[in-house]
Amino acid sequence: MLSSKDHDRDAADEARHGRVWTDIGTGDWDARRRPSEVRLDRLLVLDPSTVRREGAALDRGRFDRVVADAGRVQGW
Repeated sequence: MLSSKDHDRDAADEARHGRVWTDIGTGDWDARRRPSEVRLDRLLVLDPSTVRREGAALDRGRFDRVVADAGRVQGW
C-alpha cells in the first residue's frame, strides 16, 4: 500500500496496531508530488494478468529498498 499521509505523526498509534511504514519520497504516482510512504506489514499478492493499469512504477533502487525493508518486517 502506498499513501501520501504522513504516518510519522501518529507513529505510536500505527505501531500499536502493527502497522509499519517506510518513507519513499516523491514520484509520478502522486500528481501533487507529495512525499509518500509504503506500508510494509501488509503485502498483496496479485496475478499480473489481473492488473488493469499501472499508474506509476518505482525506480529500481527505490523498489529494491522497499523489498528489503518489507523482507525485514515480514521475516524473509
